[in-house]
Amino acid sequence: MIDSPVTQSYDLPSIGMHRATIVDVQDGGVVKSHFGNKQRFVLDITLRIEDEIDSDGKKLRLGTKITNVVNKKSTLGQLLSAVKAPVDFKAAKFSNTDEYLLGKTLPIRIQHKQEGNITYADVDWFPKAVTIPTRRQIIAVIEDAQQEVRGGAVCQN
Repeated sequence: MIDSPVTQSYDLPSIGMHRATIVDVQDGGVVKSHFGNKQRFVLDITLRIEDEIDSDGKKLRLGTKITNVVNKKSTLGQLLSAVKAPVDFKAAKFSNTDEYLLGKTLPIRIQHKQEGNITYADVDWFPKAVTIPTRRQIIAVIEDAQQEVRGGAVCQN
């Protein structure tokens, strides 16, 4: 008799911008391997998506992982800077993640990634600001639309 693999389904947040609160941070810890014990430099972070609810009517939760390495370009380093934590970028590892990250609410962007027949929610921690068109750009679009409506002839008022 062959056991079928256990599958679990999770509610995915919708694609787009969300406000998320960090509700749990766990260190990856030590993992046993064929070569002995190995330190995992990973943080397991649980986010509460503030603007979506799951199938049970509770605020949606999403688990994600980031590397527990602190430098100016690392996700953790940028995240700690974003929440105004006192960061020593020369340290190999930041040990007070719970103190500075728990309870912080941040804007994030969710994208869906497809791997085979499984869809994952990918967290963009630092979404670029959405550019708002300037008045000049809006006027140019209106003029282009008016020109198309009039059959290519531009009317001057």
